[in-house]
Amino acid sequence: MKAGDIVYGPYPYQAITDRRKMNHYCFVLDVNEEQMLVAAETSSHIDSCNEEYEFLVEDDSDLKKLHLSKTTRFNMTETSEVKVSDFDVVANIQECQNLMPKLWRALRAAGHI
Repeated sequence: MKAGDIVYGPYPYQAITDRRKMNHYCFVLDVNEEQMLVAAETSSHIDSCNEEYEFLVEDDSDLKKLHLSKTTRFNMTETSEVKVSDFDVVANIQECQNLMPKLWRALRAAGHI
């Protein structure tokens, strides 16, 4: 796994005792050997007035390339350290180069760059 991956696994991580339940998509911000820092995803309460630190994927072609079934927002300020082994890679943001300006804006607003 690497930064920029969209992964699927147990989230919110610390609140789940059974790692097979409550799976969500997350955006990988950083990875070391066994741990990675991920940003939370939500597909509920999506509106056109997202915050600067939120990264919104809404275009049908981008959703398809990233293997997401509906409009998805990643909150770059809601992060958690998780075990790499508990997550599966779904896609990488490099599949959608047109989203990079939105991603950089959200990362900058959240203080990651």
